[in-house]
Amino acid sequence: TSTTKPLVTSTFGANSKFGNAFKESLHKKSFLDDDSGNSNARENKKDSEHTEEKKTPAVQQYKQVELEQITKIQTGEENEISHFSATAKLFELDLTNISDGWKERGTGPLHLNQSKADKSVRLLMRSQGLLKVVLNYKVNSKTELLKGLEASLTPGKFVRLNSVRADGTPVQYLLKFGSEALRNDLVEKVDALKKEIDT
Repeated sequence: TSTTKPLVTSTFGANSKFGNAFKESLHKKSFLDDDSGNSNARENKKDSEHTEEKKTPAVQQYKQVELEQITKIQTGEENEISHFSATAKLFELDLTNISDGWKERGTGPLHLNQSKADKSVRLLMRSQGLLKVVLNYKVNSKTELLKGLEASLTPGKFVRLNSVRADGTPVQYLLKFGSEALRNDLVEKVDALKKEIDT
């Protein structure tokens, strides 16, 4: 009698949980084909949207601020007429100790002002930026402005004036201008105003 071998129809793990899960997965669509029914795909999509939201810069919101009115600073020049204005550099020489030489006091706007009330005249200079008063020189009928500076290569830019400090020390001030024309303009205007000042 001949014996026939039974056909092997089973595969490895066919009846196991692994085998059954494998068979079922063959009939399902891949998440790569369609992400509409796949929760992982939806989560990935949400993550990508969230990332895009992060990349989008947030709109900056501005808060309205009430600004306080700035109080105008009183300089003492409000009741004066300015006859001359130019930037200059100021030096000072202590006449009791000439060996110390000229000391720089600052650079800034120089004004030749005349009071509207009593017609008095003064030279007023403030340092650039800080606006600190570095020169407040009263001009009278005997005021003499000395042109030039012997030691300088450009004497035409300088003018000197003698004065006395509050402590009684005699000093000489030196003003340096950007040009000889500016220096001459100041001297001429001081001489003209001196005629209006009572002795």
